[in-house]
Amino acid sequence: MIKLEDKSNVNAPSVSFPYGSLRNNPGDNTGTPVNVNLVGDVMQLMEKIMAESGITPNGLPDNEANGWQLYEALLLLTGGGIRREIINIGDWDMDADGIVTVAHGLADYSKIKRVSVMIIPDAGSIILPLDCFDGVSMSGGINQIDGTNIVLSRLASGLFDSTSFDSTSFNRGYILIDYLP
Repeated sequence: MIKLEDKSNVNAPSVSFPYGSLRNNPGDNTGTPVNVNLVGDVMQLMEKIMAESGITPNGLPDNEANGWQLYEALLLLTGGGIRREIINIGDWDMDADGIVTVAHGLADYSKIKRVSVMIIPDAGSIILPLDCFDGVSMSGGINQIDGTNIVLSRLASGLFDSTSFDSTSFNRGYILIDYLP
């Protein structure tokens, strides 16, 4: 990268502009030229961001009407593009019912990237992942996700198939959904 202060016809670094600043051209070529030395690195950076994000450029200028593809690509690469939804499971007597269906409320379930489920026992003293290992097998998991719902289940004779998980007087836990906007 060529530092801005080392490019031609730029203003020297100052308190307000510690890296230097561009100079307008009043018509006598004393302004900062638009050339590869000025914008080459920036253009290469934008191309690399788009390539690494996996977003296919739409061939249109980034704006409100066409979308902000470069911005979305930058968010994806920095983790800022992932959104999180946290949903209450609601009442679930895990001892009596091996399966519960919970509406996820997302417009496009195909953009879901990760789902985790945390279970609260009746005593509320700990929080356990639904897919925890109880020493013998996995205790439960996510059966399916469709356009409307997430279906959760616990294994028969597993950790959650007990009277420690049979109260229905509170929210059994949380579903955390990471998805793309």
